[in-house]
Amino acid sequence: MTNNKKSNGHPRELFSEDFYWEPSGEWRELLKEIMDSNISKDEFREFLAISQNVESLRKGH
Repeated sequence: MTNNKKSNGHPRELFSEDFYWEPSGEWRELLKEIMDSNISKDEFREFLAISQNVESLRKGH
């Protein structure tokens, strides 16, 4: 076995501590508002997907 193991086809580094997201205060407030709203789970998932894509683009990925 090598040290470059893959899990579900993803490189191991995706599972490092850098992968986990710690929301900022601004995000926490937004998440509280969303949880109190009538937004559906699908709408929320779509919003998160778009937001994460925008953040990735800002970081140059």
